[in-house]
Amino acid sequence: MALGTVSVCLTVLTLNLHHRDPERNVPRWAKVIILNYMSKILCVRSRKPKNRAERSLFNSSNHETMNLRSGLRRIAGDVHILRPMLGAHTGTLLDERQYNGGERIFPSANRSTENQSESQAAREQTNLDWKELAHVLDRLFFWIVFIFMTASTMIILSVPLYKDMEKMYTH
Repeated sequence: MALGTVSVCLTVLTLNLHHRDPERNVPRWAKVIILNYMSKILCVRSRKPKNRAERSLFNSSNHETMNLRSGLRRIAGDVHILRPMLGAHTGTLLDERQYNGGERIFPSANRSTENQSESQAAREQTNLDWKELAHVLDRLFFWIVFIFMTASTMIILSVPLYKDMEKMYTH
């Protein structure tokens, strides 16, 4: 009964870490000890996405079934931002002065977009770090509970055997 309670508490802790707010960074000691050393000891590979398509599939917060086609459709939807800057038939980028009749509107827009994308990338990285930390701790907790459950089962099953041996030697 106690092991079941401990298991549920460890699950709640793992879920709390997995859904942690990305505004809080993972502590440095946790990155070093858990993500670097413990992940290697427990044979936990990094699940961090390597490109935008995987990141889109990895961070999907909706409950629909995600597959490659819907992920590519989502990325293609993001491309509409670039369409006004593309030439009508050539597909080449227009000069910023050609686009708005000589007015220079893109430099300030680019700076704010770069700042937003940098902060968004930092938040995504922090979010992925929390999820990775939860993944490693989940594996650690699994093995701890598994070892204690196996040991307690062996002890419970060996008590009748021990009682029978005790009776045999006392007679």
